[in-house]
Amino acid sequence: MIKRLILGYATNAPAEAIYPFVVSARRWHRPDDTRIALFVTPGGSDAEAVAALANDFGIELLPATSQWRGPRSRWAKIAARGALAWWKAWDRLDRVRLGEKPSIAGSSVFRSQDRSREIALGAWCHPHYTRWLDYLRMLETNHGIREVFLSDVTDVIFQRNIFERLDPQRISIAQQPLVFDGHNVDSGWLRDALGPNRLEALMGQPVMCVGTVGGPIGPMIQLCRTLWNVFAQRPFGGVEQAYFNDLFYCGALGSCAVRSNDDGFVLTITSPQECPRLAAGPNGLRYAGSVPAAVHMYNRLPEQWRASIDAVIHGQCKSPGSLESRRDTLAQRT
Repeated sequence: MIKRLILGYATNAPAEAIYPFVVSARRWHRPDDTRIALFVTPGGSDAEAVAALANDFGIELLPATSQWRGPRSRWAKIAARGALAWWKAWDRLDRVRLGEKPSIAGSSVFRSQDRSREIALGAWCHPHYTRWLDYLRMLETNHGIREVFLSDVTDVIFQRNIFERLDPQRISIAQQPLVFDGHNVDSGWLRDALGPNRLEALMGQPVMCVGTVGGPIGPMIQLCRTLWNVFAQRPFGGVEQAYFNDLFYCGALGSCAVRSNDDGFVLTITSPQECPRLAAGPNGLRYAGSVPAAVHMYNRLPEQWRASIDAVIHGQCKSPGSLESRRDTLAQRT
């Protein structure tokens, strides 16, 4: 039985954008050892090419709950907030009618047996919020899985087997090479979502990355549940990474192993200024002497790194052909 799972959210992404993730992930994770699954937009504009790519490399495609297609209009946001307020009020009335205790702060807006309203809310939310609902449902219903790695898709590539670098008992979280300083983008996200006082409390603390997280199935299910519960309460409340860091520093994410850029887990590129510590070799990109299992936000590297990145993506992988040739084959079939 396959006990490892790499899970990503690739809604509204064309095949070209997910190709590096798929090829590099499958190179280092055998189909008989690791499932790789991506949530995608059903019937998306590039659905046929995405399906062909997934078929070539043994990737599962799952329908995403989120129906997000871009920024919502002002009136759409007003309607969504009104629906959320109505749902919350109805839920409270239901609890009173049934003699249930009121939900505590931070708990889910919806009772566990009432999924329809939860799914409706998820369809309205940005994918960065709804992915935690879909991750949660996926992990709760796949009982054979023992380890899971949750990842961004369009800016992540693999250089090694990620599961060989996970902490065996705790959640592995990638620490970005920057701190909350009041000026960088993460500071702005935190201020906008949780206010200046919360930013002041975290000034000088390292920024944790929400885009690459992995660990044993039990703690990871609880992580997904905690994050979705927060986003269900505030579905239009700001960037998810702000809440992720707030929860981490509150101790709400459970037992975590904080992993730095140079320990071989995930290399997170936040700025080209990290390039002096990077080196390209036959074994992939090296950072401070180690080869990280994954590289996140590799697309921020300067153009001169393009050849090295392409080598990492393809390596020894026996690709059945370029994406362009698959498109040509699909066109001939139709």
